[in-house]
Amino acid sequence: MKFVKLWKSSKHGSDIADFLDSIARKREREREREREREREEENSNLEKMRKQQREAEEKEKAAEEESRRAAAATELLRKQEAAKQREAEERRAELKGLANVKEQQDSSDAEVLKKLAMALGKDLKWLQNGGGENVAKWKCVKWDAKKERVVKIKWNGQELKGELLPIIGQLTSLQELALTGNKNLS
Repeated sequence: MKFVKLWKSSKHGSDIADFLDSIARKREREREREREREREEENSNLEKMRKQQREAEEKEKAAEEESRRAAAATELLRKQEAAKQREAEERRAELKGLANVKEQQDSSDAEVLKKLAMALGKDLKWLQNGGGENVAKWKCVKWDAKKERVVKIKWNGQELKGELLPIIGQLTSLQELALTGNKNLS
């Protein structure tokens, strides 16, 4: 014990103790620096992760926005295509309607004549008079080739009977109707 007391009290002993204290403080400072570096590295890693997460979120938002734009563009294209199809269908229907009107004009006079002849007691064979579907060759009918309409009916003395139907009004180009000599006509 005396030796330890002497050693501590001796000049060399206090130098050694100071040296050991300085080593301990140095080690403590190094440990503190190491902990500080670890905290900084951890903070840096956290910051990097946050940055990566923000970038990922931004990319995801950009992708969602692009997806919304693409969906909106697709919807717009779909609507435009549907509108074009509707317009095409309407145009086809319009053209078909015009064709039907033309056909009806061509055939409506024929149909009216057929109905009139039957209502007045005559058959199709009598009306067509061997002319088939060519109205210009039908019995006592004058056909205007330019207008493609019936302009004159001369069914005088054909033994017609029955009632003249109101559909005769559909013969819009009819200029002359002669039915004299038919006793049973009302």
